[in-house]
Amino acid sequence: MHKDSLNTAAQFVMAHYFFETENPAFQIDSAYRYSILASLSFEHATSRQRDRLRHFPIDSLIILGVRMQIDSAAFERARALNTEKAYLYFLEDFPLANQRKEAMELRDEAAYQDALQENTYAAFQNYFAKYPAAVHAKEAEFIYEKLLYEDKTHDKHLASYENFVKTYPNSLYRKNAEQNIFIISTAGGNSKSYEIFLKNYPHSLIAKEVKNILFHILNPSEREDNTFVQTDSLKRVMALEKNYLIPVLHLGQIGFMNERGEEIIEPQGSNIGDDYLCGNINEDVLVLSDKILSPSGTVIFNGAVHNVDDIGLGFLIVETDDCLKVIHKSEFLVGDSCVAEAKVLSGKLIAIKKESSWSVWTFSGRMLIPYSWDDISAIENVLLFKKGNEVRLATVAAVAQVADQHPLKLSDAFDDVKEWSQHFLHVTSGEYQGVLNQELNIFIRFDKHALTHTESGGLATSSLGSSIFNDSGNESAVFENAQFHKPWTYVKTSPRSWRLFNITDLVFQSSAYDSIHFVGPFVVGNRKDSTVIHFNPNYSSTFRQPVKFEFIPGKDSTAFLLINQANSKTLYDGEGKKLFNIEYDGIQYAGERLFIVSKKDKKGLVDHTGKLLLPIEYDAIGSVKNNTLSILKAMKFGLFDAKKKRLIRAEYRKNIVPYTFDKVVVFKDGGSGFVGWDNKPLSKFEFDEVRYWNDTSALVKSNFFWKLYDIRSGKILIDRIRDYKLIQDNTQEKIAIIHQENTYGVVHNHKGVIIPSNFSDIINVGSPDLPLYFTEKHVEEASIFVVIYYDHAGQMLRKEVYEHDDYEKIYCSDNK
Repeated sequence: MHKDSLNTAAQFVMAHYFFETENPAFQIDSAYRYSILASLSFEHATSRQRDRLRHFPIDSLIILGVRMQIDSAAFERARALNTEKAYLYFLEDFPLANQRKEAMELRDEAAYQDALQENTYAAFQNYFAKYPAAVHAKEAEFIYEKLLYEDKTHDKHLASYENFVKTYPNSLYRKNAEQNIFIISTAGGNSKSYEIFLKNYPHSLIAKEVKNILFHILNPSEREDNTFVQTDSLKRVMALEKNYLIPVLHLGQIGFMNERGEEIIEPQGSNIGDDYLCGNINEDVLVLSDKILSPSGTVIFNGAVHNVDDIGLGFLIVETDDCLKVIHKSEFLVGDSCVAEAKVLSGKLIAIKKESSWSVWTFSGRMLIPYSWDDISAIENVLLFKKGNEVRLATVAAVAQVADQHPLKLSDAFDDVKEWSQHFLHVTSGEYQGVLNQELNIFIRFDKHALTHTESGGLATSSLGSSIFNDSGNESAVFENAQFHKPWTYVKTSPRSWRLFNITDLVFQSSAYDSIHFVGPFVVGNRKDSTVIHFNPNYSSTFRQPVKFEFIPGKDSTAFLLINQANSKTLYDGEGKKLFNIEYDGIQYAGERLFIVSKKDKKGLVDHTGKLLLPIEYDAIGSVKNNTLSILKAMKFGLFDAKKKRLIRAEYRKNIVPYTFDKVVVFKDGGSGFVGWDNKPLSKFEFDEVRYWNDTSALVKSNFFWKLYDIRSGKILIDRIRDYKLIQDNTQEKIAIIHQENTYGVVHNHKGVIIPSNFSDIINVGSPDLPLYFTEKHVEEASIFVVIYYDHAGQMLRKEVYEHDDYEKIYCSDNK
């Protein structure tokens, strides 16, 4: 072969030589090389050389057959090793082998098994990068995504999830990372944290879920201005908060429409609870026997429903056939599938009880504290964890940090924890008591003293005496005694010395008195020869002994003090201002800076300057109401207008009732009627009862029937009203369903007749402010009921015809 490089026979023999398994020099790679050389030599051989080789025998097919045997042996060698490297070697060094396709598949499988064995995201990333067409390429890519996500977020910290989303925005696990960002960042239940998440991740796949939870955290006024919750479905809920739904029955199925007659929830059930039949439904969930619906008709919960308790902030406790469940109004379950009890803590977290133990969960449904406590409660933003007779404390913020893998450190154990005042907690441990703030820092020191909360701070009582704490937690000196009489505080500084004390600044508010007592809200400080009256913290006045005091109570916070000194009586107001001297036996406040004075057994009226408005000749004078006072003289009633100084003399047997600014109702000659302030009759005195309707007409009753009466003309506008029911009754508007004979109608005090009186029954299924009328005509001959719904203005919205059984399904028996 050295002499002749194209010696086909020699090359062929060498291929056989190296391919002989019994040959100690057996070498597949060498055999393959000589088979290739033999094939190439044969191609360059002359016809004569080929004829000579044919006697060997050697031809192209024989050479090819040997090479194919060698290929097969090489493939079997690679398959025996079954490694990526072996298959790569085979594919590189045996390029003509028929087993290449199978070798590639086996190479891919071996490489995939290697990646599985290594089980790192880098191994799988390398795999699908090298073999993108492999059978396992997609699967490897999925595993790569999973392992990458787990590796980059293995510590489960918020920062890791945020970095992952930032670094790998197209990851298959982006939604999962965002879910964890949301859960951790909003664990404290603060609405601002939800808004920050939505601002940072506006296109998040969980944005809808976040908005739904945020919506229920916000109060109604906040929702109006919050751009994050302005979705179509949430706008429908907000609209319902302002208005209402009412049930309707069509073809035996019950649905719901709004105040405009628009069908919001299509008919889908045959029965609803009696509470819904009378309409005016403005809850944000509808509870049916087999499901719970949102106002838009979305099913929140599907299954038997026995009872629903709304615990606030979007969470419901649903009683099903077998247990209780905590369900959010946006359709997700919180806690285990069966619980014993649940409650909202501080408006930011949820406590769930299972069997006999309590746990704590976020609004998004992640457990923060496992089931391990006898009870969990809250005082503002501090959580109380009770086990046995011990109570430990933690702030909501600290508990929320558990979601970010921060260990929870609870306070030392206390025997008792109670709310002290707004933002503070009174805690007891053995003989020691103290007060903590919302950050669990000491506000009032722990000591062997008994602490009592006061209006502006606290009182500490011990064997040494009493000290006072202000609302900043600062402590006064120790006094022999301390007493409180809102808004005053007074302290005993020595056995015979009392002083008023300012809690806010912890300074004395007066000089020393032998004694202190109170006349109404006024402080009386006594010394041997004088008395000091403290009208308020900023003003006092000194009087020489002897002096007497009489408290004249006013209305609301008004107060007056009558001071009797040297046979002179002087009236002072609550600010210490002298009003006037009185020479009467008694005085009482009538209201609106007017006073009823008495002498012997008669009464009169004076203003705040002491000016006499009514002479002292009446048996009784009433309090001021709308500038008028009722007066009584010789068993006859009159009326005085204190503002316009108008008087109707006391000559009527019953109390006079003001009707409008220019007319009153009096009882005369056995009946009631109208007179002006000039005491001239405006009507006959023929009514049994008079009730206000508007300034020009009244509801009057005579001969057992009510009538709508025009005062000026004396005409009857509507007659023979058996009874009526006011839907709306205020100074501006009155709406009544009237019952005449066997028919019903609706009238308005300004708009007149809204619905004519020709129905068998009328029920307001709307609200008092925005009525919607369910009217019914019973056609006895056909045994049918024609039901027509009218809006507040009397416009028809919907008409249905029912037989008796269907009518009973939709009829509201509470005529409101």
